[in-house]
Amino acid sequence: YNATCSDGPVTAEAFDLNGVKRTINTYLEAGKYYMIDMAEPMFNTTTQEGIIMTLNANYTSTSELDYNMFTSSDNTWNIPSSVSAHYNATTAYRTFYNLFGRNSINGKGGDIISFVNVAEDDGTSMENAFWNGQAVFYGNGGSNFKPLAGALDVAAHELGHGIVSNTS
Repeated sequence: YNATCSDGPVTAEAFDLNGVKRTINTYLEAGKYYMIDMAEPMFNTTTQEGIIMTLNANYTSTSELDYNMFTSSDNTWNIPSSVSAHYNATTAYRTFYNLFGRNSINGKGGDIISFVNVAEDDGTSMENAFWNGQAVFYGNGGSNFKPLAGALDVAAHELGHGIVSNTS
């Protein structure tokens, strides 16, 4: 932790699931970095809403979800699934915002939350990604797929479900 750094939004570079070095927005607070993006136009400094956050489901299922935040002491991120999910959520948000004026999933600057390392109820690797009405959940692909967080089209598709559920 560099004492000259101010708490708040910062950027990091890290490799995603496809081996591509990505620039992601993170957040520094009291010497700890979080995989939270508070740098997008939807973030409201008064309400502290409108974040993009990526969480670790720790290979648990949604029925027994045991998750935690991704954190770093030096803004180094070495879990490619988290980098992919975070980058892809931000990219999808920016596309919806820039092309359609969509201020987040709910149109009102609501949070965008992604969970990676999601398992099936029996503990096996999930071969799917889905929107549950509040967040996107990414499985690691099982034996048939690559980890789903690595695909921008999957992120945009799932966040699109969120937009539909908020508009229909």
